[in-house]
Amino acid sequence: MDYQEFLPILEQYVVEKFGRTHPYYRDWSYYYHTRGNRMECLIKSIKQQLPFPIEQALTLDIGCGTGSATVELSRLGTRVIGIDMDEDFGLNLARIRTHDEQVLGLLQSDALKLPFQNNSIDFCFSFNAIEHFTDFQHAITEMHRVTRPGGVVYVETANKNWPWEAHTQLLFAGWLPHSIAEVYVKLLRKRRWNDPWDVHPLSYQRLSQTLEHAGFTIIADFVELTSYNTSPVAQLVRQVSKWKLPVQWFMPNVKLLAMKLE
Repeated sequence: MDYQEFLPILEQYVVEKFGRTHPYYRDWSYYYHTRGNRMECLIKSIKQQLPFPIEQALTLDIGCGTGSATVELSRLGTRVIGIDMDEDFGLNLARIRTHDEQVLGLLQSDALKLPFQNNSIDFCFSFNAIEHFTDFQHAITEMHRVTRPGGVVYVETANKNWPWEAHTQLLFAGWLPHSIAEVYVKLLRKRRWNDPWDVHPLSYQRLSQTLEHAGFTIIADFVELTSYNTSPVAQLVRQVSKWKLPVQWFMPNVKLLAMKLE
């Protein structure tokens, strides 16, 4: 199902479940209506960096949500399986989104206990999901376990070093201790009081070190993975990166592509 066809279905689902006055509706509506074809561009950019043809890969979309990445991965010819813990908002919508696509499967599964054998996956893809996991380090360990030697993982997450917290756009919310951040976002009505605040932002340094500690080696980051972005800011970032300055440490999102060596 094309993105523009899916948007009205998503919006109706959110309205019926949460209501238009709920902060989820406002935030999700804005997010989905402004993301355009960025997912398609991102995945095509990642494809150019992979050390093997994506068409021959078995791919795991970890934290697939409503299936946007799952669809774009399948359209490149990869055999993709989407997993998510959320059956209600995530997988139910992903099944609608991927109904006419060549998706290998959608599973309800915990990223901390992946239901796959060791060294069985060519490509693990995780887009804006790892900050919601209860133990992101264990999630990366699980990615390493299931990824074959020579296989690759892509992890993207909101950058803790960016002053505006990505899920709420509140200044400094990602810099605060978790318990204080939870009160902060609820006082400013970005979440309801009875909803848990499950966001644990990660910095470039912490995520890259965790990947390397697990046994991965970084092969591409923000600059190499945003060739599709032709905005003046993106062009400036690419120019500055030639001076060997760590610009990726301070971008809104951390984007890392890493290979399992053994």
